[in-house]
This record gives sequence, structure tokens and C-alpha cells, in this order.
Amino acid sequence: MPHRSIVPKALALLALMALTTTACSVHRLGEDASTSLEAGEIADSLESGAAGPDGLPTGTTIIGEDGQVIGGPGADGTTGAAGTDGTTATTAGNVASTGADRKASDRGVTKDAIVLGILATAEDTFGEFGVTYEGKKHEQVLKPFVDEINASGGINGRKVVIKLERYSPLRTDEMQAACVAMAEDHKVFAAIAPAGFYGDAEVCMANKQTPLLTSNNSSADTNYRREQGWVRQTSMNKDRLIKNWVDWMIASSQVSGATKHALVYTDVPEDRQQPQVAALSLGTADTSTAEAQSAVLKFKSDGVELIWPVTNFLQWYVFLQQAEAARYYPRYTASDFGLIATDATSFYPESQWANVRGVTTTRTGEAAIGKLPTDAAFNECLKVYNAAGEKIAPDSEDPSKPDGIEVVNMSFYCEHLALWADAARRAGVNPTRQSFLGALGSTGLWGHRVTLTERLSFTPAKYDGADLFAIVQWKAACTCNRQIEGFRQGAW
Repeated sequence: MPHRSIVPKALALLALMALTTTACSVHRLGEDASTSLEAGEIADSLESGAAGPDGLPTGTTIIGEDGQVIGGPGADGTTGAAGTDGTTATTAGNVASTGADRKASDRGVTKDAIVLGILATAEDTFGEFGVTYEGKKHEQVLKPFVDEINASGGINGRKVVIKLERYSPLRTDEMQAACVAMAEDHKVFAAIAPAGFYGDAEVCMANKQTPLLTSNNSSADTNYRREQGWVRQTSMNKDRLIKNWVDWMIASSQVSGATKHALVYTDVPEDRQQPQVAALSLGTADTSTAEAQSAVLKFKSDGVELIWPVTNFLQWYVFLQQAEAARYYPRYTASDFGLIATDATSFYPESQWANVRGVTTTRTGEAAIGKLPTDAAFNECLKVYNAAGEKIAPDSEDPSKPDGIEVVNMSFYCEHLALWADAARRAGVNPTRQSFLGALGSTGLWGHRVTLTERLSFTPAKYDGADLFAIVQWKAACTCNRQIEGFRQGAW
């Protein structure tokens, strides 16, 4: 782990914020699904054919293992509703049922309750650096949205019961333990997790056959082959992100065949298929510093002009420190890898990071600095939050600004609980984990309460939601990223 001196307090606190399709088709769960979508396939799969009453292409149907229709037209008799950005969001109401209709249909589902797991980043994650978060606990922030679901009939008459496990994203053993607790101790029906729950911890949830809805971005290989559809992410998967990132870099003339460039990535199992120049291991502060120093000296001597970081924000911070010590000032580019293109990691040294541009699927750089977001989705979430008696607290270091961690946590829970509840309601009067996954796959375009990115899309063969990305640039005046080019659809 890094020494206390390498992580500024503000950076550590901000890091906690992060640690947030074919027409006329029939798909049976368990069948092989395509592991990637070529350019245009997303649009084709969502737009081909006339739209049915739930916003999906006419004829799209999801069938569960028992042959019951569980998604698509006619699954529950609901109709589509417009999302906050005009896209189709199913926002299904509760399926009409009586107590006599309901039964204990699967793990975590009784006649009157359904158990949802929450995997939460521990507030003391950076305690060893002398930094703790003293703001609202996860339980307090998510409660208004759970109460809202239960007040409107729960999930088809069942009350939502929350089981929460904390973990440190810096400790793989804690993530594994949290996974086991969810499946074996709490026996949850499904779970929700932020970006800090990643890698083999996600695969553990799949191995335990526990549906996971997360804002983490996995590789396509992990998402489709290793997890086999048990994990659905609201972010863009790593493979699509890299391809869109490279396309934008070439189109904007920031890189060409004549550019001498290099890649820095952290050697984690799911990323080993990516090309490498310098690999940093997940190790101690001394190890990370030595590896970063070696890479910096090599790149400097080889005349590397442009560096692509595909690593976590902490190790990248160490790399930039070593580059500064060596008086090495190459050009950089950034992306959602390690949240390096977001304001969760904006406190990089100006001498290294001034004016760096990058791609992000997040809404970073849209809102006025130090102010709450003003988009419709956020305001809808804030209205629910305030109606429950919760107010966004001021920042502990600068009371003129809102508590950024609370803002992100509130946005995360509002968005993900809304999407989970919608799919759970469409999974049938007596849902199973398989029917829930089928319902998620039949979501189509989704814009309801999407606060962290632009609108999402899910199909039977598409497990990652975000499709649009924007361009941000780091500004020294505010030590923050500002959006300089709006959201657009890439080729992937």
C-alpha cells in the first residue's frame, strides 16, 4: 500500500466517490450470447422493426428456463414510459397480484419479501493514510429510495429487505469475503455494487449465481465468458471504451503512426489480453514506486512522447510523481480506466497534467464547479431524497460546496435501485434469478433516473449499459476536469 505521504487528503476522499438486441428474437437464458457488438449493431438492435408497447423492437421476447415469458411484450402487461432524456424506459409498475399468487420462488424471495444485497465501499478505506469519511453512511443515503419502492407496493407486493456488506477495494480478500457473505450468509436474490467492487470479486458473484448490477467496467472477456451474464454494468465495458478512446485520439490527430507512445497498465487478470509496455503489479508502496521509476526512466530514454494510463488512479499518481522527479514531461491522455478522466482523481500535479484531454462516459465536467448537478434525472432523485428528510450536507473542508461523496452516493443508489426495481418487477409475480436477468436483458433503451452517465441500453446479448462518451480537459485553475465536447455515439 502507498505511504501516507503519497495520497493527499482531498484525493483520498474524492477516491471514495469512485469506490461509485435483435428484432423478432427469442432468447432462452443459458444459450450462448455474442461477446461483442460491432459498429452499428447497438443501433440496429434497438431500432430495427416497429417499437412494441414496451419500447422494444416488435417481437422481442425473453423466455425463462421453465418456458414462461418473463420479458418483452406481454410479459407483465405493462407499457413503456418515457425516460428523463426522452429515451424509452420501461418503468414497469407492480404486477397485479394477491398474497395467494405469491410464493417463495427462489433464493432471497419469500411470499412477502425480496432480499437485495448492497456491496458498499468502507468509509475507512483510506484510514491508514489518516483519512476517514465522516459524512453519511451508505444505509442513510440509500434508505429514501428503498422506502420509496416499498411505499409504492415493493416488488409486486414484496417488501425490499436490504443486506449490506462493506469492503475495501484495496483488499481483494475483503471483496471475496463480501461476495461469500452475500450468497451464503445473507442468501440475497441479487446485489448492487459500485465501481470499487471489481475483477475476481465480480466473478465470485457469478460463480455464486448471484445477479449483480454494478457501475464497474469489466473487460468483455470477463463480462461475457467468465461471468456468463450474471453481472450487468451500467458503465461501458473496457473493450468498447478502449476502442472508442483510440478512435477519438486518431480522429482528433492526437496520435498517429509517427507518434512514439506507450501504455502503462496494472497487471490484473482480466486485463492481461491488452498490449503492454510497462506493467505495474498490485503491491506495496515501495514496489509501486520502484516500478513507476523504472518505467519513467525507460520511457524517457526511449523518447516516448505520449502515454496511455490503463491503471488505477493511485498507481498513476505514483507514476506522475516519479515522472516529475525525473523531469520527464510527455503528453498524456486519459479515460474512465481508474477514473483518471473524472473529478474523482483531479488532484494531479499541474506540471504533469495541465490540459490533458480524455474520454469519459460519466457526467464529469458538466455542472458548475462546487454546485449540484442540474439535469432532470438528478433533480428527480434529489426531490425524493429531500422529501424523506435528507439534505445534502456541506463539504467538511469547504462549507460553500456540497459534500461530493454524498452527492455521488445519492446519485448512485437512486439510479441503480430504480433500474433494479424495474427489472425485478418485470421478472414476474414469482421471480427467479434467471427471470430477473432476462428482464434486465429486455430493458432496451433506459433513461429513467440515469444520473452518472447518459442514457443506457440493455439487450439479451449486451451486458453493459453506457453507449455515449464525452471529451473532458483538465484545468489547472480549478484542478478539475471540464467537458469540452459533448456526448456522442462511438463506433463501438
